[in-house]
Amino acid sequence: MKIVNGVKILLALLMGMTTLGGCTSKISDSSSSSSVTMSLDEFLSMYGSGSSSSEEEEEQEKVTATFKNYDDEILYTTEVIKGDTVEYKGETPIRPSDERVRQYTFIGWDKPLNDLMVDTEFIAQYLEDLNTFTVEFKNYDDTLLYTDTVEYGGTAEYEGDTPTKPGDERVKTYTFTGWDIDLDNVTTNLVAYPEFDEELKTFTVEFRNYDDTLLYTDIVEYGANAEYKGDTPTRPSDERVKAYTFTGWDDEEELNNVTSSRKVTAQYSEEINTFSVEFRNYDDTLLYTDTVEYGGTASYKGDLPTRPGDDRVENYTFSGWDNEEALKNVTSNRKVTAQYSEELNVFSVEFRNYDDSLLYTDVVKYGGTAEYKGDTPTRPSDERVKTYTFTGWDNEDLLSNVTSNLVMKAQYSEELNTFTIEFRNYDDSLLYTDTVEYGGTAEYEGDTPTRPSDERVKAYTF
Repeated sequence: MKIVNGVKILLALLMGMTTLGGCTSKISDSSSSSSVTMSLDEFLSMYGSGSSSSEEEEEQEKVTATFKNYDDEILYTTEVIKGDTVEYKGETPIRPSDERVRQYTFIGWDKPLNDLMVDTEFIAQYLEDLNTFTVEFKNYDDTLLYTDTVEYGGTAEYEGDTPTKPGDERVKTYTFTGWDIDLDNVTTNLVAYPEFDEELKTFTVEFRNYDDTLLYTDIVEYGANAEYKGDTPTRPSDERVKAYTFTGWDDEEELNNVTSSRKVTAQYSEEINTFSVEFRNYDDTLLYTDTVEYGGTASYKGDLPTRPGDDRVENYTFSGWDNEEALKNVTSNRKVTAQYSEELNVFSVEFRNYDDSLLYTDVVKYGGTAEYKGDTPTRPSDERVKTYTFTGWDNEDLLSNVTSNLVMKAQYSEELNTFTIEFRNYDDSLLYTDTVEYGGTAEYEGDTPTRPSDERVKAYTF
């Protein structure tokens, strides 16, 4: 803003000006007695005018807009009036590709360009076209099974046939289980090889009692260890021994790293009288035998008992033993039987229309009753039948006590179409009308038709 030149006027007055305006002004010079006379216009011309800044607009406030690239490089800077919209006039921003992104495409800025109120930095934004990599899936023998193309950081997927590997002298069957590398977060070309579970060849290991009776036969994979899963071997007491207790087999080392069929024999230590508690399944098969000293408590340490489903029951769930009290204070040999809760089988009953279209499906437990809850079945009329009326299902007696999947078909009563048969005389006069159902036979029940004689015909006979 400019300063008014009134200071100059004030200085002139102090130096001796006496009169300003339309009259002359006298300025005295202290160094002489002379005086100078000038007009106001001449004075202002000499000392300046004081009228400029009050008539000019104040300069408006501005803010700075700085445009930067992804790496903070300044691309363009400009000033705009506060509140205005900034315009970028630099070159189109670019960003070089990298290992993850094949191409970056500029799409705009991280903030809106309008209504700029403060100094602001704008950062360039880019659309990413990711790099892609090849993942080859090869079999154990290096044959190529499938190739997948994956974007940087993506997950490779195998969509080929399940890899296979033929058996050999050690392995009976190879079963594919997965791949040898992580297929997630792919950042380079990869080769994946399948991994297989091995079903090894098997051998027979016979577990025999002291008297060479066969107790149990274990089928063992090549190189595995044989395991006895039969009843605990027993040997009857005699006058010298109160009880024989099984302690193992005569050659335990033969049970390890089995590579051929073999036989082992039960060994016993001598103990006091003990009692056997047998844990048996629903079909009386032996699940586990616990040997308990007199007064002791039997405990089950076998596999969880199971029972297969049947027509009536889908799942049996083990719930305990039939006589839990018998497992306490054992003083004799005894047996307990596994008990199960039952989850009944369920069956579907399909209700179908005359044209076999499905109307409704009910799901029923074994022995339950199926119920139709759909819309009333309908059947359109045809040239023979005027109206079909739903009457029920073709095997309604099967809807109660359901024991298998069923299909019910809708049944209808028929109201046949009827037709009018007019019996007319020779002169088209109506003699009789009969109403006949589709496919029926019309009958005339009127008077015998007659025709009067004329000059040509003596008598007409019907």
